[in-house]
Order: sequence, then structure tokens, then C-alpha cells
Amino acid sequence: MTEARQGPYPQVRLPALIECGTLAVIAAVFDSLAVGERTLATRLLPMIERGTQTAGSEP
Repeated sequence: MTEARQGPYPQVRLPALIECGTLAVIAAVFDSLAVGERTLATRLLPMIERGTQTAGSEP
């Protein structure tokens, strides 16, 4: 987990749904580092269409 640090630029957390073949961005959400990845992932769930195969990764 990334800790929020003061810096010259605002820091955000940005999970996204990416199509594997074309690398097209299907959907993305962002918020400050104070908001956790799981919270942001739940915001992405409604954007996944029924029948879509998904794979997750964590850096």
C-alpha cells in the first residue's frame, strides 16, 4: 500500500479496466491516496458488463 506523502504534485490512486487486445481503457476511477484500492475497485464493478472475463493484478 502506498502512503500519502507531501510533494509538489497531487497524488491519486487510479485503478482501470483495460482491454487486453487493444489496451483500450474501458473504465477508470480515481481518488486521493487516502481512499483504498478496494473502495475504488467497488466503484469499477458496475462498469463491468455481464459475461465479461476479467483478470486482476496487483503491483
